[in-house]
Amino acid sequence: MNKKYTISKISKGFSIVELMIAIVIGLIVLTGLITVFETTSSMNKTQNGLARIQENGRFAILHMKQNIEQAGYQYCLSSGSEGMETTTGTIQRPWKVYTTAPLFPGTPVDPANFYFDTKNLIHGHECDAAACLPGFGTPGSDTSYPIPAIGVGDGDRLA
Repeated sequence: MNKKYTISKISKGFSIVELMIAIVIGLIVLTGLITVFETTSSMNKTQNGLARIQENGRFAILHMKQNIEQAGYQYCLSSGSEGMETTTGTIQRPWKVYTTAPLFPGTPVDPANFYFDTKNLIHGHECDAAACLPGFGTPGSDTSYPIPAIGVGDGDRLA
């Protein structure tokens, strides 16, 4: 009888409690993996969105830079290579205007031809606490970037 009693007590598989505990532990691990996956996916979407914003900003700034660099550029204007000597000896690039009506507010109304300096279309000022250079209201006073004289020497421009 003793032998029969000991044989029936030997375990031949998992009990229902052990299986339930294993399932709960598996669900906890699976929940953790799903949370990590969702967090990674969310971060990936956020990073892609920020990358697109950065790319669009870079693209916009590049095109604004190109347009701003072309400010005052006279494209195919044949009189663009003609210079006008100023009292300081520098050459500016004016437009020769043929009109009897005001071109812009403040331009002269004169039947005679006149020159309009293209630097006045977009003009910047360097200011500190004391003053601004060039001063406001002084058209053509910025001679810090004069156009070189036409010639073949060092620093000259070609016609």
